[in-house]
Amino acid sequence: MNNEINFLQYLIPDFNSKDLKLEFCGYHKCENGHSFGPAVRDSYLLHLCISGKGCFISKSGNHDVKKGELFIIKPNEITTYTADNFEPWEYVWIAFNGNDAKVFDTDFSVFPVDKEIIIELKKIVLNKTLTPAPFKSVIYKIIDTLSSEQNFSLDIVSKIKRYITFNYMEDLSLNSLSHIFGYERTYLYRIFTKSEKISIKKFITDIRMEKARYFLQKGYSVSDTA
Repeated sequence: MNNEINFLQYLIPDFNSKDLKLEFCGYHKCENGHSFGPAVRDSYLLHLCISGKGCFISKSGNHDVKKGELFIIKPNEITTYTADNFEPWEYVWIAFNGNDAKVFDTDFSVFPVDKEIIIELKKIVLNKTLTPAPFKSVIYKIIDTLSSEQNFSLDIVSKIKRYITFNYMEDLSLNSLSHIFGYERTYLYRIFTKSEKISIKKFITDIRMEKARYFLQKGYSVSDTA
């Protein structure tokens, strides 16, 4: 890559495509604290973080994004994203619409992606590729990754719920579950909350209250139930 390039954007000619219509792509090596937004787009945009880190803000909340992750901007969604003040991110992006783009209408705003996909898209963008096929190949690879990530996250959430249900009497917390399942507490919090619409703490409390009602209805005393 030419070291003088720190920003690049261009249109991708893609006519009469209904399933996936490409619009534009770009590359940016941001300065410290560089911010864009609040803004609204009429397309789907994927930003893939090559290096550094930053923060992405959407209706789903504030999301820290680091190297090896991407964030999704959806049409008509107000978003802001800001590079870190000390390790500003470098990313590539691709904008598109179409029937197949709707798979990105998901609760997941940030998720990890294979570094080879990021390298591939970076190369395509910096080479100023104008044929749609290479871009579409990358996007469909990302769609496969998203599907796998969603299924993987839902499996973890299911296991956490089952564990809490059978171990509600133990000293459970986000930290303890993070240690038990071997995942970062922020990751567990994010995927659980997005799946269940409540926090892990609230889920634990609800299970305990449900069990308490059951024991009281069976005639157990308050002290025995406690």
